[in-house]
Amino acid sequence: EQRIAPAVDADTLVDVFMVIGDGMFWRRAVLSSFDTERALKGVMAVMRDLLRPVEQPETPALEHSGAAR
Repeated sequence: EQRIAPAVDADTLVDVFMVIGDGMFWRRAVLSSFDTERALKGVMAVMRDLLRPVEQPETPALEHSGAAR
């Protein structure tokens, strides 16, 4: 299982993703020769680098002691 360790804060990350998405739609609309599949591979690489998924460290299972907290 992986967790997210973003390179930038969450608000900036969302803005970047929206700008990229807007740009992809715009390019597809105005440029008939735009290769969406090829561009999407690069977009996904950029998104992965911004999200920086990392392996979740192993955490010991909490033992149930039966005592109320």
